[in-house]
Amino acid sequence: MTDLLTLVEHVRAEVLASAESASAAAGHLARLGTIAETAAQDAETAEHDLARWIASLTRGGSCCCSTPGITTQLGVIRAQLDRMEANEERIIMSQQQIENDVTALTAVFTDVQADVSTLVTDLTAIQGELAAGNPVSTASLDALVASATGIQSSLDTAVSNITAVATPAAPAPAPAVPGSTTGVSN
Repeated sequence: MTDLLTLVEHVRAEVLASAESASAAAGHLARLGTIAETAAQDAETAEHDLARWIASLTRGGSCCCSTPGITTQLGVIRAQLDRMEANEERIIMSQQQIENDVTALTAVFTDVQADVSTLVTDLTAIQGELAAGNPVSTASLDALVASATGIQSSLDTAVSNITAVATPAAPAPAPAVPGSTTGVSN
């Protein structure tokens, strides 16, 4: 927000220096004052209002300023605001994708937890049957163990991949400068 207020102050100074008349300057300053007040409450709305105001000044022939440079400067400011808006949209889209991925992973982990709970219950029942001396076929259990091992391997790989995304790699050390010496001298 401080950058936005600095930008408003810069534009205010340019308007005062280049306005054709006192009434034109007063109108522009009133508009900038409203934008500055809005910035204190809602920076996004203030940025939007400033961008619209700058766009209205830079449209062909609508600028009432006598200095031709002000139109160019306002165009540069408008281009900067457009780039900021595009970056903001990319950040918002990235955040939405991250939130969607977290939701999907949470669902998978919840399902895995439920499956593990069911397996623990089933294994306890099997142990009870075996302790009571009742014969139990372990063919299904053996197949389940083989399947669980594959699932565990896949889950370990997925966790490693997610950890790699969450923990960026450390920067590489700077290359040594030829002819320089490092270490402790005697």
